Amino acid sequence: MLQLIRSQGFLVIPRHFIPPLAVNTILGAVLWESYGYSSSYLEKVIPNHPIIIAATSGAIAGGCQSVAAAPAENVRIVLEGHAKTDTVHALLSKPEPVPSAHSGWMNAWKQVFQGNEPVVHASTREEVRELNKWLNEIKGMAGRGWDGWAWGCSKDMCGFALFFSLFELSRKIATDVAYMSVDELERFKA
Repeated sequence: MLQLIRSQGFLVIPRHFIPPLAVNTILGAVLWESYGYSSSYLEKVIPNHPIIIAATSGAIAGGCQSVAAAPAENVRIVLEGHAKTDTVHALLSKPEPVPSAHSGWMNAWKQVFQGNEPVVHASTREEVRELNKWLNEIKGMAGRGWDGWAWGCSKDMCGFALFFSLFELSRKIATDVAYMSVDELERFKA
């Protein structure tokens, strides 16, 4: 980090690190607020089923976050200028030793964590074709911005449904174990 600040100056922090933190903060707020609102509503509709409520609320929250994240992803792509770059060429070429002032967040992260080594080594034309085919498949599935949004949304919905339901299940187990421990201690004292 110090090397990056020395080479780019202190403004590298507000240029490259503050924007992703701000976007992730907003997306986190969307996730938790939508989870809270949907959970409050579902507790009235489906009482006494906390794991089902947590899973459903998690799925709703994941969908809301996915809707909010797609435009943010589009803005990130525009700011980074990836639309001009061929993906295979970008992966096979070495990153510039020092990113330019307007090169975007990814170049700063690549410089910090990957150094000057190429990301992927492909020596034959066939390997380059296979890499290009694979990248196009990934791009079609996960997509950028609104491309592949349905897959990303369903993935987020399932992931957050699982996360929140496991969280609720572990919380319930911990609460039950705590009550059993207190009961055992009181029985032991008596």
